[in-house]
Amino acid sequence: AAGAAAGAAAGAASAAESTESMGKKAKGGKAAKAAKGGEGGSPRDGGEAKEADGAGPAPAEPPRESIEVQRRRLHVRTAFERFDRDGLGRLTGDDAAGAIRSLGQFPPEEALQDEILPALIGDDVEQLVSPERFEARLMAMLAGNEFPPEGQEVLLSAFKAIDEENKGFVEVDYIKELLTKMGHPFKPRELDAFLAAAKDASSNRIFYEDFVMLYAGQVDANAAAWRGHRLHSEELLEGKLAG
Repeated sequence: AAGAAAGAAAGAASAAESTESMGKKAKGGKAAKAAKGGEGGSPRDGGEAKEADGAGPAPAEPPRESIEVQRRRLHVRTAFERFDRDGLGRLTGDDAAGAIRSLGQFPPEEALQDEILPALIGDDVEQLVSPERFEARLMAMLAGNEFPPEGQEVLLSAFKAIDEENKGFVEVDYIKELLTKMGHPFKPRELDAFLAAAKDASSNRIFYEDFVMLYAGQVDANAAAWRGHRLHSEELLEGKLAG
């Protein structure tokens, strides 16, 4: 970026020097013709002035983004603003993860923690996510719909693989051990949030079919809320485009 800026500055300086030089030539030509009493100077002077002023054809404007791309960009920026709870103009890793999910993308926890968030944070010394990095990655993620939500069947299969005796439930202590010691460990806050939604308080068990139905209902509710938010965003965008 610095090299490009330096090149642009150098080009601008060169163009300015060239224009100034041509202007001096034009003035010199007028003075010489006036001294000789020549009458044919006016057309030529005009031609030289035109040549000095004309720096070639104007550069072509960049292609305008499609309406769909503009809408997607507005959704991404709106999600970033919603999760920028402190108004810092940057997101923590947890808030960035929440913003990603609010946009209908549900990457596996391992991919989120090991690949996506480190790439979004980059070399930021405060370990925060900038709007530019977030927007660039999420625009690509949404365009390819890389991480759609998992279906009920996938979740049921996962729980049934744990419930080897086919009891219809798993003990909370057992699931906590799995989630904190195997694969990519849950953070304490993530584990607490999961258990608050999943466990039956009276028995300290997770009746996973009930939980999966609850999860599916929540996904549907989130989808409905997101559709409403998206319609509102699109109305705002249409207003901006019309203006």
